[in-house]
Amino acid sequence: MQAFLEEAKKSSRTIATLSTAVKNRVLNEMADALINHCDFIIEHNNKDMSQAKLYNLDEALMDRLLLTGDRIKDMSNAIKQ
Repeated sequence: MQAFLEEAKKSSRTIATLSTAVKNRVLNEMADALINHCDFIIEHNNKDMSQAKLYNLDEALMDRLLLTGDRIKDMSNAIKQ
């Protein structure tokens, strides 16, 4: 996890130097990727949710972690805004 966080910090410095046009293009590509990979995301989220049930995760937390087509569409729209 520490390595991931360090890499994210380094990446944030690079991202800060990008032009607005490039940042917007990347964000739009991310939003499109969410929609294009929606079935894959939901399939793997369902596996995670099954594990969460096994470990008796709190129902409220599980609800926040549950991904549906509508939630993914909402995330995509939020990124585009």
